[in-house]
Amino acid sequence: MRLVVTLTERQNEIIKLLNQYHILSADKIAKMLNVSTKTIRNEIHKINSSLNLNYIISQKGTGYLINEQIQLEKEYASEQNIQYLILKKILNHDFYNFYELADELFISESNLQRYIKRVNEIIQKRNSSIKICRQQNQLYLNGTETEKRQITTYFLMNELNQYNFNLSMYQSLFLRIDILELQKIITEFNNSHHLNLRDVEIISLVIHVALMLERVIRGNEIINEVDFVNDEYNHLSIQFANILQIRYEIKLNKSEIKYLSLLLAGKVPSIEENDINEVKQFIQQLIIEINESFDVDLQQDSKFADNFLIHLIGLKRRITNHTFLNNPLIKELQKNFPVIYDMSVFIALKIQEFFSTQLYEDEIGYITLHLMGAIERLHTSLHKKIVLIYPFGQAGYDYIVKKINHIHDLEIEICCQLSMFDAFQIKEYQPDLVISFVHIEEKVGYPIYVCHNLLLEEDIENIYNILKGNHTFKKNVFFEKELFHIYNDIENKEDVIHRLCESLYYKGYVDQQYEGLVLAREQIAPTAYGSMFAIPHAVKKAGFATRIAVALLDKPIDWNQQKVRLVFLFCLTKERNEEFDLLFEKLVGLLDESKKVRELLKCKKYEEFLELFLSE
Repeated sequence: MRLVVTLTERQNEIIKLLNQYHILSADKIAKMLNVSTKTIRNEIHKINSSLNLNYIISQKGTGYLINEQIQLEKEYASEQNIQYLILKKILNHDFYNFYELADELFISESNLQRYIKRVNEIIQKRNSSIKICRQQNQLYLNGTETEKRQITTYFLMNELNQYNFNLSMYQSLFLRIDILELQKIITEFNNSHHLNLRDVEIISLVIHVALMLERVIRGNEIINEVDFVNDEYNHLSIQFANILQIRYEIKLNKSEIKYLSLLLAGKVPSIEENDINEVKQFIQQLIIEINESFDVDLQQDSKFADNFLIHLIGLKRRITNHTFLNNPLIKELQKNFPVIYDMSVFIALKIQEFFSTQLYEDEIGYITLHLMGAIERLHTSLHKKIVLIYPFGQAGYDYIVKKINHIHDLEIEICCQLSMFDAFQIKEYQPDLVISFVHIEEKVGYPIYVCHNLLLEEDIENIYNILKGNHTFKKNVFFEKELFHIYNDIENKEDVIHRLCESLYYKGYVDQQYEGLVLAREQIAPTAYGSMFAIPHAVKKAGFATRIAVALLDKPIDWNQQKVRLVFLFCLTKERNEEFDLLFEKLVGLLDESKKVRELLKCKKYEEFLELFLSE
């Protein structure tokens, strides 16, 4: 016999132990799991009750063992799933008894309280006025019906991120609605009305509408809650509502049809000329500020401004209609493209000021995708401008030019040949590289390759690597012994940020406002991504020198639901430093090197730490 069951973490551990040891007494299992024998007996009873048969058998005088005639396919009840079950049960009832809910979910009362606290933290990311309340041991969710739907959909699409693009994985969360059938209905409506919805928008609409239908079928209707929506969306929503009413044999009231209008308004384009001009001006100013702060000239990319205009018009629409887009790539973007993601945080801050709103991490992820495309187009351009500093006149010059013009796949433009005494003119040409055959004392603000020979093959390869961005770099220049700390009394992230900023301040690398800039960056998007370390830094480049302050903690602290014991706090100057960009990517690479992080945490001296960190 083959059965499927969803297990709690403790129930899963009990079955693992019985599979490992074959037979165990309740007392032995209790000691292994550090709980009471009564708890073990209760858990075994719950496992058997959920299956309606004895999967775990009690053998008199010896203990418990698995019934080998039954094959169990275990589905682990993750913390996110339990949190959603709590939210859904409370959402579907006016009031829910606290103790009954703990019993139904097979969890302790203290764990239920912990889960409720976490659910409220998640809910309040979306809407700070809504939470699960407890009054005389009765649980309820405050807020209007519209708000309840919004935060439930937000939870579904952002916290249960293991489902992502696989809509069928959402099916178990909806009892009355066939998710894939609804997806077909919405796709057909999208195609027949030429709405041009993206896949992520279709998925978002499916989840929103599925939840709406389930709520209406249960009798939880919206009554006079929805604001005015323009006629274009009302016309679409009436047609869409007619399709849903026929298929699901329900009646949607006027408020529900207006709610459908809001859902469509958040996804279907409707652009006014005033909006376009206003956003265009914002983008042009943004491009200037990005160049000043990150030395990335997006003006050189012909597509960025137009692509980002479409994105910001859509974002404004989502803000106006209180809808959002899920971004299942967010963790991968943070991990694999840290420098570009950090540029996106800078842009997000500007957008928040422009639209007077608060952006979610998902939206920051979409900004990152736009930047990735633009920067890739800039980097992969085969056209490269070079200034030559060649002190020998025409002697050998033709040979040099011919060699440079045939550097692999690059299209080289030699802007000019300058005298070593005219190096100050370099900035007029804005080259990708200066190739000089003498040492240049003057700081010109552009990368220089000094060639001491008549351009040998080794030089050609070095020049090619520089132009393609394949640099080697020295990481140790950003660390100092005075900025390395081992702490045994840190309680939270604010404490460690304060101490590291203080350390940088005493060295003269930052001013007293720097700590506030670091905390502002944390509010936009936390800088702990996993593997026990965090990389906090300021929301803008405001340091007097580029340095890294390091903290090793004797015990983990909570950093926005991540456990952290190793902290790298960055101090960055306004000047772009490509070596630091590469180091930043190297640091984030520690996410895949948990063993190395554990070894770094064992270090007791700065020299030991630096040697291990720099090792490949």
